[in-house]
Amino acid sequence: MIKNLRILIIATVIKVLRKLEPFLKKTFHLNSFDKGLFCRFLLKNIFSNHDRRLNLTKRRNSKKFLFKKKYTSDELVDKFFLLNSEILYPKSEILVVYIGDSLIEYLSRVKININSYENSIAFWLGPKTRLGLNLESELSDLVKSISKFVHEYSKGKSFNDLIIVWSSGSIDLRCSIYELKLRKLFANDDELAQIYKSSTQNLIQFLIKPLSYELSTQNVVFLSELDSCLEGDKPTSIAALKKIKKLNQYPTLGGPKERLQWRILLNKISSEIALENNFKFLNLNKYLPSGLDKTQIQFDGVHISDPYTISNINKKILDLF
Repeated sequence: MIKNLRILIIATVIKVLRKLEPFLKKTFHLNSFDKGLFCRFLLKNIFSNHDRRLNLTKRRNSKKFLFKKKYTSDELVDKFFLLNSEILYPKSEILVVYIGDSLIEYLSRVKININSYENSIAFWLGPKTRLGLNLESELSDLVKSISKFVHEYSKGKSFNDLIIVWSSGSIDLRCSIYELKLRKLFANDDELAQIYKSSTQNLIQFLIKPLSYELSTQNVVFLSELDSCLEGDKPTSIAALKKIKKLNQYPTLGGPKERLQWRILLNKISSEIALENNFKFLNLNKYLPSGLDKTQIQFDGVHISDPYTISNINKKILDLF
């Protein structure tokens, strides 16, 4: 009861502060590990710092939620997760640490050895792109803040092992690359491949490897870039793109066929670099069978959010080690 009250209070405070942001000239991002007011509280209590985990928790604590007559698509997804009682039992007590873009919010909704999500924590970095995670000082700060929290979180718990699961690149695939092409920042796929390869190597050198060292684990899973199943807007000018991004900062851009070529290219780069560094690589796209309505698995056309699929992905992650 006390824990639920604390979550309700913090949710209310977040809502109020966000309304005050324009007046205070400050932002209150949940993904600001070092300076965020609420991130550590959310990670400790609901095991993710993503807004949608807070919504899920509030719905779980509502006696009326499961008995509503009508649901939004977002509410329906949460209902499916709340009704899902499957627990995964690996060979030992293990902590899975998910880090990256918003895909991890749903991927980390897995019960491991216990009927809660407390053995799978999700560090959402905000809407970060692979190409945008290039600043060495920012990556270094993430290593320090994430490793510090994980060490504190693990105290008093009997984890025998730890797995790091990394996810990024999906925003690049569905949004950023089209914009780079529109702005003529690469001439061909070879130039794009070199840019993406450099960003991925930088990410591993300054974040993934130092973090695996700090957390004393060699168990690292690199997740593939995942495409949206939406058709996507196709602006032909920067002015048209800006109009689209006023409504959605990270829209799906371009057609599925064009993005498929980019996905194949980016997946190849990520898999090769992951294997070169003795990491595991898991292709999420194979969990989206072409014969099915993909919106049954990606409720918003972007995130894998089907509990059954999430469970299968995590079974595979646990079986990799």
